[in-house]
Amino acid sequence: MFEVRQVNKIFKKLISVILCITVVVSTFILGDFSGTAAAVDGTDIPLIYVQGTGMPLFVKDENGEEKEVYPVTIPDGFIEKTVKDNMGIFAKAVLTQKWEEFGKVLAESLGEIYGILNLDKHGKTQNGVYLKWTWNKEKLNPKKSHGKYPTQRFTFNYDWRLDPYENADLLHQFIEDVREVTGEDKVGLSGRCLGSCITMAYMEKYDAQYISDYILYASALDGATQCSKCFAGEMYLDPDGVERFMYDLQLSDDDVTNQLIQSFVTVFNRTYGLDITCAAVNNVLKKKYLEFMPDAMMSTFGTFPGYWSMVNDRDYERAKDNVFHNVDKEKYADFI
Repeated sequence: MFEVRQVNKIFKKLISVILCITVVVSTFILGDFSGTAAAVDGTDIPLIYVQGTGMPLFVKDENGEEKEVYPVTIPDGFIEKTVKDNMGIFAKAVLTQKWEEFGKVLAESLGEIYGILNLDKHGKTQNGVYLKWTWNKEKLNPKKSHGKYPTQRFTFNYDWRLDPYENADLLHQFIEDVREVTGEDKVGLSGRCLGSCITMAYMEKYDAQYISDYILYASALDGATQCSKCFAGEMYLDPDGVERFMYDLQLSDDDVTNQLIQSFVTVFNRTYGLDITCAAVNNVLKKKYLEFMPDAMMSTFGTFPGYWSMVNDRDYERAKDNVFHNVDKEKYADFI
C-alpha cells in the first residue's frame, strides 16, 4: 500500500513537471511563430485610429496643480441642494406652464458643472482648459510586432469640443509624423463617431493621397441622433429607455437599495406608469422647449463646434434657431 502511494506521488510530480515544460515551451513557440493568434492583431501598414468624443480635459488650479474637468464630477450633495432650492420654481412652472424662470435656474445649475468647458464665440478654448495628450516623433514607436503594426498603436486623440477642421490640422501633422518614423508611404485611417467627422475634414482639406484604406465605425457623418434631436428641440423620453437607464444608474451605495429602486421602476413601467410620466414630460418638451432648453444648451454643449458637426443637415437650421434662441446667432457665426 505504501509503495502504491509513493508511485502515485511520483506520477503526479512527473505530470506536473511535464505540464510546466509544455507551458514554457509553447510560450516561446507561440511567441516566435508568426502564424499564431498573437500576430493576428495588426496591419501591414500603420493604422491611424481617430476615436470618438470624451477624451479627458484638464485645467491647472491657482497652485499649479492639474485638475480633471472632464468627465465632469458632480459635487456631493449638489443635486439634492439644487432640487431643494428650486422645487418651488419647478412646481410653479408645472402649474402655470410657464417655464422661462425654470429654464434660467436650470442653465445656472448646469453652468456650475459644465461652464468651465464652454468655448468662446469663435469656438476657441478658454478658462485654461486643455487636452493632456500630446505626441512627438520620438515617442512614436515605428517597430512592427510579428511583422504587423499593432492596431491601437497610432491612436489620435483630440479636443472633441473644437472644430473638426481645426483638429484635422493636428491629424495631418500626426499622419505625417507616423509616415516619417515608419518609412511607410501610405497609412490606413479609421474614424469612430465624431472621429469620422475629423477624418473626413482631413481628407477634404488635405486630400487622401497618403490614405490607403478608410474605415468608418459608428460614423456620425450623417449626424448623431442624440445631438441632432437634442439641438433641434426634438427630445423624447422613451419609457423602456428610462428603465434601462435606471438599471445602469447606481443611486445608492447599497446594492439592496439599488435593486429595490430598479424593481420599482420595472413594475412602474410594466403597469404603464412610466408611459404616463414620459408622455407628460414629452408634452412639455415639445411645447415648451424654447422656454427652458436654449439657455441650458448654451451652458453645456451648445458652444462646441465638434458637437455641431454631428447635427445632420436636415436638423441644422432648426437647431440654430433653437439653441441660439436667446442670443445673437451672428455672435457665433464663426463656428455655425
